[in-house]
Amino acid sequence: MILTAHNSRFCAAGIFMLLLFTAAPAQIVSTLLTGGRLNRPDGFALDADGNLFVANWGGGAGTTILRTTPAGVVTLFDSTSDAPDGLAFDSAGNLFVSNYKTGRIDKITPRRMKTVFAVGLNQPSALAFDAAGDLYVSNFGGGNVSRISHNGIIESFASGFDAPLGLVFDPEGNLYVSNYRSGVINKVAPDGAVTEFATVPNPSSSRLQYLVRGKSGSLYLPSYGHNKIYKIGPSGAVSVFSGTGVAGGADGPTVSAQFDGPNSIALTKSGDLIISEYNTNRIRKITGAEPPDSAVRKIKKR
Repeated sequence: MILTAHNSRFCAAGIFMLLLFTAAPAQIVSTLLTGGRLNRPDGFALDADGNLFVANWGGGAGTTILRTTPAGVVTLFDSTSDAPDGLAFDSAGNLFVSNYKTGRIDKITPRRMKTVFAVGLNQPSALAFDAAGDLYVSNFGGGNVSRISHNGIIESFASGFDAPLGLVFDPEGNLYVSNYRSGVINKVAPDGAVTEFATVPNPSSSRLQYLVRGKSGSLYLPSYGHNKIYKIGPSGAVSVFSGTGVAGGADGPTVSAQFDGPNSIALTKSGDLIISEYNTNRIRKITGAEPPDSAVRKIKKR
């Protein structure tokens, strides 16, 4: 059902603004994929067409990256990585891959031409691009975040983390970092200054994973140790978004659904969360976590 709210505001150019709001769908957990070619699925990336790319970490011995269409068709995209972990697309559609075991970042063009982009990192995990196109890498083994320029020059951007994993930027250029061991989410200013943004309950057992940020300003991240998906509001308030905490595969409403070793997470244009389960080789979906991109439109009156 579509709900419309009319708010008339006329400017000198005679432009009338109409905001259309889409009613939020029920937040339901379902299972998208299970077994098959999935082998300890880890990092995610969505391309401009909504195709989901999945890194098969394989317990440190994985070599493949899968491509899954919105219709659920799975194909092999790459089979030459070495424990692929983090994935991220740049603005030109190139896919960047962190190789956890070898400390290497690869670049794969839309035509599947693969080259080495950077080397010498320490168990590189999540990847994220800033507005300028520089690539940021969480060094799980080094306790720091590296910044890599367009031409592959590496520098340390921020340090002092405890097994950093998830990375995500906000529109102001602040970088959020999840810490696997401490259960803390840090906020890093554009100048590299690090502050504590939030801490999940029972942090030492949380084993925090990847991060995404919604247009609402909220962060979402799986807790591998708690079998839950946490939501962190713009002010840093932490709540359980989904998962009972009991390991399992029950689908259904977010309050009663179960997860088993959730790790990576992605947010689609329609506002759904996609979550990988490392323990069970499953891909799960939570509908309606955020408003869809089309929820608010601006229309000019002619």
